[in-house]
Amino acid sequence: KKKSFIDCINYLNEKKTKISVIEQDVDRLPDDIYDLVNGHLIVEINMNFNRLQTIHGLDKFYKLKTLILDNNQILSLNAFPILPSLKTLWLNNNNIKSIDSLLRVLADCPSFQYLSLMNNPIRPDDADEIDSQNYRYYIIHHLPSLRILDAQNVSKKEKRACASFMHHHPNLSPKECENGCGKFLFGISQHHHEAFCRNAQLPCLMQDYGCDFLGTLNERQSHKSTCRFWALEDVFSKMTTRINALQREIIDLKNQQSFTTIPFSYDIPLLHRDNSSTVQCILPSLERFRLQFSLPLRYQSRRWKNVFRTSHDGYTIKSLVSLAKDISPTLLLVCTTDGERFGAFCTAPWELQNDFFGTGETFVFTFSPHLEIFKWSSKSNQSFQLCTHRELAVGGGDKGFALWLNDSLSFGRSQSSTTFQNKMLTTKEQFSIFAVELWS
Repeated sequence: KKKSFIDCINYLNEKKTKISVIEQDVDRLPDDIYDLVNGHLIVEINMNFNRLQTIHGLDKFYKLKTLILDNNQILSLNAFPILPSLKTLWLNNNNIKSIDSLLRVLADCPSFQYLSLMNNPIRPDDADEIDSQNYRYYIIHHLPSLRILDAQNVSKKEKRACASFMHHHPNLSPKECENGCGKFLFGISQHHHEAFCRNAQLPCLMQDYGCDFLGTLNERQSHKSTCRFWALEDVFSKMTTRINALQREIIDLKNQQSFTTIPFSYDIPLLHRDNSSTVQCILPSLERFRLQFSLPLRYQSRRWKNVFRTSHDGYTIKSLVSLAKDISPTLLLVCTTDGERFGAFCTAPWELQNDFFGTGETFVFTFSPHLEIFKWSSKSNQSFQLCTHRELAVGGGDKGFALWLNDSLSFGRSQSSTTFQNKMLTTKEQFSIFAVELWS
């Protein structure tokens, strides 16, 4: 026989203000719950680990401050009531796919400050930093009084970033993944989500070594243990052989006093010298090799080809953009007249726009004096790439640009940027440019 709701109560404090009904298989709240538990006194309700699918019957609980509904089966929040004293709401580990109606209700709760929606389909995976940050912006925008979201503080800096983001994305709304994985996208493209989608059919990461496997995330994880191309001795043997070959080629070239293109399996000229100058530009082979393995994993084994170089295509942003149209990702490499080398890895195609664009995989790097990489943090702004008729820049903010080049690609500067929290990429803030190259 099914127990009555009163019999399911695990805990009721002496003042009868806090009630717990935990692990009792309750699938719905009784219509007369307010009278059963003296609702006019209740300030906290904990119904963790039950089978609730909807929420109703709480509209009279005008003193309720804390509502914990973790580990249930809640699908819809359309009937969620306005609770004038509500301060904390936990809905972790449910099956929530829509929060718009909930946000509208919570916006009318003047005391509301704490919300947790972890492990619900509506919440992006933490691995996808861009979509996770956009999800936070979306909720913070609708609940400006929020102090903690999903166990993370909502800082003043994040609120300012949220205001800027929503100003440029006023019509943002979550869209369900086209592959049916159950996840929702907050302003990112379906293509960006493919890398995190458990239903997406993607190739093995060792495809450039000859593997022709194609499958979902779970299938790829199982395949990895049987993929002969993942054998460490095979991969490291190829790396060691290639490094030794490159070192021999460098020694031979130095002996010949000739600095022409070094052959390389990725079709990149790694070392170049202009006949009229003693300054080496772009990247020597070992620096190129180190940078290769600092890229996102799916790009590390790709073949890179030259798209633009100033010595051949001219010193103008217009020329760079015309040759790089619809091409991504790209490596932007800069060499100064002092011989300093640095640049940026950019995931969005270069095009003329009046505002910043790009994704959180963008990063800047320098080889002055050794390789240092500065990546984006989800707590920073999203000023990744900027390209106009007058300037080209990567990373921005109140402090300045991480990398800025003028329209004639002859002069530039590097500063500490808010986007990457980087140091200057060069020893001097302002520099003269010897060469600029773009690879894809």
